[in-house]
This record gives sequence, C-alpha cells and structure tokens, in this order.
Amino acid sequence: MEHTKLMPRHLLLLLLPIASALVGGMLFSGNSSAFFRSVGGRGISQAQLFLGLALLSGALALGIRYLPQVFRAAIIIFMPLLYALAVMPQLGPKQSLAIIYALNLAITLGLWAILRFIFFRSQVQRLRTAVFAFLAALVLTLYFRALYLVLGMPFLSSQWSGFYWNSLFLFIFVGFGLSIADVAIIRKDYADRPPLTLQELDELDKAEEEEEEDSDA
Repeated sequence: MEHTKLMPRHLLLLLLPIASALVGGMLFSGNSSAFFRSVGGRGISQAQLFLGLALLSGALALGIRYLPQVFRAAIIIFMPLLYALAVMPQLGPKQSLAIIYALNLAITLGLWAILRFIFFRSQVQRLRTAVFAFLAALVLTLYFRALYLVLGMPFLSSQWSGFYWNSLFLFIFVGFGLSIADVAIIRKDYADRPPLTLQELDELDKAEEEEEEDSDA
C-alpha cells in the first residue's frame, strides 16, 4: 500500500476503534461496573479484552496504511509479546510464555491478514465492517479454543457459539470505528491536497483518452 507522512489525524485509526469498542462493551454489559470488573476478582475483565483487541486492530490498521515496513513488523512481533507478558500473572507460573506468545502471534497475523487483504480492499468497501467482523470473530473464537486447550480447560460444544457471537459483537464495533476513522482520514487527506496544475490535468486527460482508445480497440 501507498504510505504517506504520518499525521496526527492518522491516529484516529487507533482512537476510534478503542472508543467504539468500549462504548459498545458498556452497552452490551448493561452497566460500566460489570464491564470493567473481572469475574471473581481474578483474570482479565471484559473491558481489558475489548481494549486490547481494539488497540491491536487499530495498531495493525495504522501500520498497514501509514507506517513503514519496519514499524509494521515491530507491531506484529512485539504487541503479542507485551500481551503475553501482561496475562502471565493471571495464567499462573506453570504456563509457558512461549506458547501464549505463539497464540497471540497467531491471532495478530490473522487480524493483519484480514485487514491487509480484505478490509482495505476497495472491492469490499461497502461491506467491509461486516466482513471484517465475521472473519475476525472466527479468528478470535479459534484463539480461545486453542487457549482452553493449552490451559487444560474443558471446552463445551455450546461455547463455540457463545464465544463467536460475543467476538462478533466486539469486532462489529471495532470495524465500525476503523471504517469511520479511515473515511475521515481519506477525506481530510484529499481536502489537503494542492490543486492540480495544468500539466497534471493534461496528463490525466491524455491518460483517459488512451484508456478510451484501448477500450474501443
């Protein structure tokens, strides 16, 4: 993808998915206290999960759109590691950091692929929020299934649908935030472009004439 100089407005790709996910999570939970409270006072709360995945999705989108390759690679490599280190105290000393990191890396690569090859494609512009949500929810559900397997916890057949619908709800709001941010940034970037010179207009006219001649031939 074409990359431009990073501007403050480009950070909307980080901020709007986070804001949208948190607002959606509070609406889904019914009240903010339940959303920010972890079950039994242990583990991560629903708010932390929503925040982490929204931040990851936004960072990946920002990298794809506007950051050089080295920064995109750093996001993909180091964010899963930071997340793994953050959850290790909740998982206990018996769990392997390498395995948790591998799982986090897998979901990161999955989200990156969805954003890179589907979400930012013009062919799915009108449906990209829905398509992103459906596919990202599937990736997250598979992640939870693998995590349960690693932790040695039973995973009931009914939990597939529960995890998927909850994940779908989350990524609908994340995708909505990403879409709004992307549209706002593109409009602002377009508005800030200098007007075309006469030479550039002539070149565009010649290019259009050549395309018409090729189509007629």
